[in-house]
Amino acid sequence: MLFPKRLAVQPSPPENIQTALLYQACKPADPDEFIKHINKVIDFTGLEFESTIHGHGRNFFIVGGGLYIQVEQSLNPLAAGGFHQTLSSPFTRISFPEAGEAVRSHTSHVLINIGKGIPMPAITGIDLPDAALSKGEFSIALTLAQVATNFFFHRAEPMAVHWGQSNILLSGKAYGALAQQPDPMPLYIHPSLFSSRAVVRGRQVIGFRTFGAAHFLGKEIVFNEAPVPLDWMLSRVYSFVGTMRERGELPPAGDSFGLSADEVIRISYNTPSPEDPEEFIGLSLERCPEFGIGDVEPNPSPVPQSAPPAPPQAAPQPRTDPPSGMRPSPPARPERRPYGSRTVFGKRRV
Repeated sequence: MLFPKRLAVQPSPPENIQTALLYQACKPADPDEFIKHINKVIDFTGLEFESTIHGHGRNFFIVGGGLYIQVEQSLNPLAAGGFHQTLSSPFTRISFPEAGEAVRSHTSHVLINIGKGIPMPAITGIDLPDAALSKGEFSIALTLAQVATNFFFHRAEPMAVHWGQSNILLSGKAYGALAQQPDPMPLYIHPSLFSSRAVVRGRQVIGFRTFGAAHFLGKEIVFNEAPVPLDWMLSRVYSFVGTMRERGELPPAGDSFGLSADEVIRISYNTPSPEDPEEFIGLSLERCPEFGIGDVEPNPSPVPQSAPPAPPQAAPQPRTDPPSGMRPSPPARPERRPYGSRTVFGKRRV
C-alpha cells in the first residue's frame, strides 16, 4: 500500500531577532541587573551568559553559548523609516489603530538584538551579515528575545513593542497579554491581508499571506479567501504552524486538518512562478458548520458598483493588480536592520 509522501520541515530562520520598546520616558537598567535576571530565567535551558559585559553604560552586549544579546537604551527616538512597512500593514491598522501616533510621539527606546557569535560592527558603506541561526539556535533566540523584552517591559510598560522577526507592532497592553506565553505565535506571524470584496452568506471574504511562518516551516502560508472572521483563520494557522513545527514534517498535498471533527481545511502547495517565485503552503476552507460552510457554497454576491475592484492594501506594502485564488502577491520582507547597524564594542568586567 502506498501512503502519501510527507515533506520534512526545513526551517529558514532569520539571521537575528530584533525587538524595540518605544517609550515617552525610558527607564534605563543596569547591565549587571540585566545579566543576572537573564541567567536566572533561562536556567532551565542550560545556557548561561558570561559575566563579562561588553560596552559602556546603557549600551552593551553579553555572550554565552555562541549567542549574544545586544542592548541599546537611548533617550532618543528611533527613526520612523524603520516602521514604514509595519505601519503600512492593514493588520497593524486593525489591531493597533494608535500605532502611527506611538511611532511619531515616542521620545526614547530600548533596542534588543539577539544573534550568533558577536554583533557585527557598523562600517560605512558595508553591511556585514550576521552568522545564520540554526534551527535549535533560533528556538533559543526566540526565548532570549522574549525574556529580554519582558525584563524591560516589566520595569516600565512601553507605548509599543516592535517584534522584528515578524514585523509585528503591538501596543504595550497587547504585548503584555502575550509576554508570559510560551511560544506566542501571534508574535511570530504577521498576516498580509487581501480580499476580492466578494460577499458570501452576508460576510465579506478575507484571506492572508503570512510573514514569519517560513522561519519555522521553511514556507510561508496563504489562507485562501473565506467568509469567516480573521481571528478564526489566524487561530487555525497558529495551531498548524505549532503542530507541524513540533512534528518536523508537513502533510502531503490534498490532506486536511481542523480544530474539530467538523472542520475541513484543505492543504496544497503552489508551484513557484516568475510572478510569485516563493513556494508556499495553501490552505482552503472547505467545511465549517459554525459559519454554514459545506461542500456546496452559494454563489458570491456581486461586488457593488461603488466598491473599488482592488483589494485592500497588502501588508506590509501595497499590492497592485493582485491575482485571485491562491496567488496573492508576496509582501516585501522587512529590512534586515530596519533601525540601522548598531554595535557596541569594548568591555568591562564584573
